[in-house]
Amino acid sequence: MVDAAEDASKNKSTTTLGQLIAEIAGDVTSQVAPTFKKLVDGISDQLSADGSARPSELTDFDQEASLALQDFFQGVSLKLHISCPSLSDLFKSGTLFLYDGNTKRPFTSMGHGAQRAVQMALVRVLADRQTRQGGSSQGTKLLLIDEPELYLHPNATYTLRDALRKLSASGYQVVFTTHSPMMVEEAVAESTAIVGKDASKGTFVRPTIKAAVANAIKSAPHQASHLFSLNHASEILFANKVIIAEGKTERRLLPELFREIRGASARSLGIATVSIDGVAGAAKTREILTSLGLESKIIADLDYAFRGAISAGWIQNTDSDIIQCKKLLKTLQATYGWKLDADGLPEGNKAMSAAAIFEGLARDSTAATAIKSLHQKLLNHNVWVWTRGAIEPHLGIASKKEHAFAQFLSDVKTNGARATISDYASVESCLSWMAS
Repeated sequence: MVDAAEDASKNKSTTTLGQLIAEIAGDVTSQVAPTFKKLVDGISDQLSADGSARPSELTDFDQEASLALQDFFQGVSLKLHISCPSLSDLFKSGTLFLYDGNTKRPFTSMGHGAQRAVQMALVRVLADRQTRQGGSSQGTKLLLIDEPELYLHPNATYTLRDALRKLSASGYQVVFTTHSPMMVEEAVAESTAIVGKDASKGTFVRPTIKAAVANAIKSAPHQASHLFSLNHASEILFANKVIIAEGKTERRLLPELFREIRGASARSLGIATVSIDGVAGAAKTREILTSLGLESKIIADLDYAFRGAISAGWIQNTDSDIIQCKKLLKTLQATYGWKLDADGLPEGNKAMSAAAIFEGLARDSTAATAIKSLHQKLLNHNVWVWTRGAIEPHLGIASKKEHAFAQFLSDVKTNGARATISDYASVESCLSWMAS
């Protein structure tokens, strides 16, 4: 399916309209065939060469033409024969007209959007009919569609997506090219294989997300957890790079700030964001994405340097900056009453979360050198940690509530990002690092 005008207006065996009419013809033929035969036999008796009721106009023509033929070919005569169409011939001439009130318009006179809408409506009808028949199509039919989402409203795209899924479950093999994540629903994204092409690899097929997860993680419960956490999987399938972000603030505000500061959306550059619950599994998520052939980067709070990065082997527990920060935490504990675990790291409680304690550490000027050093070391592993403990102090917002995000973005629109963001230089550097 490439040419919408042909597919939805011409009855060919290779078009959707043709397949629908072929199905309808079988139902209609048995009902109208006897009546049609009587009508055609009556007309054929008048128009065929051997008809017994030929009108005088045809008889006169036969005689006049036969007489003229004698001067060229003696001993023969001729008769004009007009064949009557069969019922199948009539169905083969089927096409579509669109009616807007009392106005009748040929399908080919409509715009591209209307043509594509009708084309995909026929696909849905075909899918629904196949479903009602219990997927009883004979053999396997291959349906090839070039960018089915073109010109369609988003809601129509979802409807089309469901129709194609129905067809694939009822004897059709459906193959389509698309540039829209909307064409891949999240429920099947994990088992969707993407075929791509680039200059270095030529045509290639990426493994499915499900296969990549199974390859990286042997525990079934943890596999399920990672599959569930990849809740933007359909976007991942279309990305060239994935940002693994822990915090709600990053997921909500960084894409908006990326567009505002860099003048283009991250998505337009092939950058997708994966939401994960905490960053403990960030390294495994990166391993999964690597097996999919995708570059990935991690954005995390400062505490990741002391936990996740050490578990991943990117920072050693004996690192001098880690040891220095733990000493400062112990020193500051007497002042602020922080609770530290046996490892010398903050334990959150109702009064203060562990993340808040790390933000407190970052505010102490004596920790600045060690924190900046950790930040730089992790950049070498494509991990960005916020040197002020979390993103909120860099932005200058105190709340992670939606109303605070909305107010912040409103201020950015009104006053500009540079005037609104508390630590503009660091945020701009992070966005540049994301795009690099």
